[in-house]
Amino acid sequence: MKQAVKAFRLIFLAPFALVVLGVIYCELNKAYWDHRIKEMCEKNGGVTVFEKVEISKADYPSLKFTSNGHAIFPPESHANQNTPFYYTFKTEYLKKGSPDVMRFEQSIIRSKDKKALSTHISYARSGGDFPDFISYPSSYSCGDTENDLHVYESTITIM
Repeated sequence: MKQAVKAFRLIFLAPFALVVLGVIYCELNKAYWDHRIKEMCEKNGGVTVFEKVEISKADYPSLKFTSNGHAIFPPESHANQNTPFYYTFKTEYLKKGSPDVMRFEQSIIRSKDKKALSTHISYARSGGDFPDFISYPSSYSCGDTENDLHVYESTITIM
């Protein structure tokens, strides 16, 4: 009888133990990648402004501006001869799978000489959660993106 109780416990507790181990593994893996992303963000994430440009709306009639005065840049694929500035965006997968770990790089380019005026670099993790099929995957990314974007957008200002 004792053998039957032990077998019964093993049969019902083994799947529970596997789920617990799976959740622990997923959480430790996410914590590892979140730490790595934080390190990468501190090392080379954020905005680098190579050159600030002051322009007037009269000099660039084809350029559109937001209500707070920031220039709106088209992507490189939509730039034409009349486009003074455009942006490029690159996504590089540092790790594919669960989780996905990505590096994003966006640059403002001056059309006439193809010079990068500023670059914004960011890192992110998506997923890596224990599969529950009812919730969205968690994510983690670099910190102060709002301040970064303000610096990035102010690369070109209106005189």
